[in-house]
Amino acid sequence: MKRSNQNNPTNTTLKPLHLILMIGAGLLPFLLALTAGLNGIPMTEGITTGDYDYALVIMFKALVLSASITIAVLCFLEFAETGRLVKPLLAGPLLAGGIMELMQLGVLFGWIPTTAPLQIYLPMSWVISDGLVVTYLCLLPTIFLITDTIRGRERQRKATQWAIGITTGLALISLGMLHTLTGQAGLQRAFAEGGGMAHLIAWIPVVLFVILGAFILPTYIQWHPSVFGQSMMLACIPLGLAHMVIALSPQTCCGWAIFAANTGKLIGYLLPCIGLVLDYRWTYQSMKASNRRLQDEIFMATQLSESSRNHQKHLQTLFDTLRQPICLLDASRHILQINALTANLCKLNSPQQAVGKLPEDIFESSLAAIFAEGINQAMASGDLVRLAQEWMCDPSETGENPIRWTFRPITDEQGGITGIMAIGSEQPLTAPA
Repeated sequence: MKRSNQNNPTNTTLKPLHLILMIGAGLLPFLLALTAGLNGIPMTEGITTGDYDYALVIMFKALVLSASITIAVLCFLEFAETGRLVKPLLAGPLLAGGIMELMQLGVLFGWIPTTAPLQIYLPMSWVISDGLVVTYLCLLPTIFLITDTIRGRERQRKATQWAIGITTGLALISLGMLHTLTGQAGLQRAFAEGGGMAHLIAWIPVVLFVILGAFILPTYIQWHPSVFGQSMMLACIPLGLAHMVIALSPQTCCGWAIFAANTGKLIGYLLPCIGLVLDYRWTYQSMKASNRRLQDEIFMATQLSESSRNHQKHLQTLFDTLRQPICLLDASRHILQINALTANLCKLNSPQQAVGKLPEDIFESSLAAIFAEGINQAMASGDLVRLAQEWMCDPSETGENPIRWTFRPITDEQGGITGIMAIGSEQPLTAPA
């Protein structure tokens, strides 16, 4: 069953221009490397970096770490507001990848011991760390699509526990596996010799990136549309190509090819950042537009409310100054309103004394009998009813100023009777009131 994101009122897809720019940015490093290779520049020749040969490596790893932290912070801030695990499930693996980049920086600076030489450790750590990241990216969205139960503010505590637990677990497991695998002498020899085992291990992340970008993420985005998810799918292009460069020569840790691969990996981490920025920008624009609409609606509602109060005052003034007794009743025969003249004729202290009561509760018996007959006839016929009986407001004044009552049904748009209006007249009625 297809699901839609009802909590997100903003754009859920990237615009064509953004798609073209992101795809072009992902392909640019490899197009430049391909152009250089066709022009005869050695791809595995070391790049001069001064006194320290790994300065570019440190720079790239620091930038990837910064991008992963930015993605995680933005995604978890939104998670704190919505309680939905859609974005943290993609941000968690990227944050784990950034933490593994931090561990590699610790090895390069000598803070963390390793038995592998740096020229072997660098390609090994890249393949292992990215292999773990893409494995997480394949598994977590798949599991979420199968269960799809932990979301929404109604399960905020449970969702928070899962988000923190998943992210912490991925980071700890990744650090442990990276440290353990890079310390294996057999893997070190395989990467040093560049044999079939090294190529096999290096090609596994490439295959997983293809599966992630071609099958898993499209389904994930279809069920939970988001700009971030779409930018993650586009990031699979530079990340997959970067790993392909490593897989073609897994024992190489420097050179123009690896420079292009590092650039592609950095772009692969920057694309989700750009997607989040666009998502937040469109969200902000949508909120501004919503606020403007809300302000306009509030202004119109205020004007309508003021106009309604004025009309109500005018009608109430007219209702109170008419020299005819008037009574409004609902469909259940309870009195909604009477004017001051009716209250005076019925010997009531105020018109409010009759509100919510039945005619027989406040009127004397003869008038209550007239109301009962008039209401019954009006509701039965659905038309105007004039009663021939005359009612004297004061029995001692028999024959003077008799009041005749007319009962008019009040109907809604569908023709149903919603109430009755009773109007008294001191003169015989010759036309509908």
